[in-house]
Amino acid sequence: MKTRIMNTDIWRDEKFAEFNKTEKLLTLYLISNQYLGLTRYAKIPDRTILFDTGLTKNEIAEAKQSLQEKWQAFVFWGDWVYINNDWSYCDYSGGKTSKAKEQELSSVPKEILSLVENIGQRLPNDCPSIGLINNKLKIINNNTGVVKGRKIKHPYNKEEVNDQVCKEIADKYEVSLRAVLDKRDDLEFYCGKKGEQYADYKLTLMDWVRTDIKKGLIKKEKPPEPDKYANIEISEEQRLKNLQHLAEIKARLVANGKH
Repeated sequence: MKTRIMNTDIWRDEKFAEFNKTEKLLTLYLISNQYLGLTRYAKIPDRTILFDTGLTKNEIAEAKQSLQEKWQAFVFWGDWVYINNDWSYCDYSGGKTSKAKEQELSSVPKEILSLVENIGQRLPNDCPSIGLINNKLKIINNNTGVVKGRKIKHPYNKEEVNDQVCKEIADKYEVSLRAVLDKRDDLEFYCGKKGEQYADYKLTLMDWVRTDIKKGLIKKEKPPEPDKYANIEISEEQRLKNLQHLAEIKARLVANGKH
């Protein structure tokens, strides 16, 4: 039976937290299925994914498009997939695995190899051999602040979660701006006290807000109901009739001594 080393931090990952249910299920399947080998490439037909996960063809197609184009978590070509994330350890090397890995790579179609190379999304050193897992090598581009095309953790930057960003988050989740601003203060205090760093503070704040909504700590605000009379137009004749009717009511009240 094959085994796979998974990164349990996936459940706290800012990007993964934003996936919908279908994207999360497909992601977990793609990084843990039995067809994976020693590299980031695997051949997994949609009919196999459909059978194993219970997803429909449309759900698989939509999730694949989002995971590749929006989230850049995978690269797809036909039945092939390239894992463009570090939620599971791969790229094993050393010892007897090197020859087996070379043989596995030789079976990968050149089209997806070229596609991955051309879009610059390969992360060859993110998932080292088992012996190096506790001493992971990351190639950092100091000019762009990314690790092989992805953001790296950095000290808290309030500008990333300025008031406008907080308003966008409040509108997105239909909560009060005050609640989001308070949660931003919590984030700033936590980072300062614990020395914690994140790769994307907007996504982190969104994750914290979503978590508090699920726990009931932040209540969603009911959007105001539109005024159903706001856009009603009446004719001049009807307006005069209404005014006359109001005048008659006022006259009756005066006559009865109620004014």
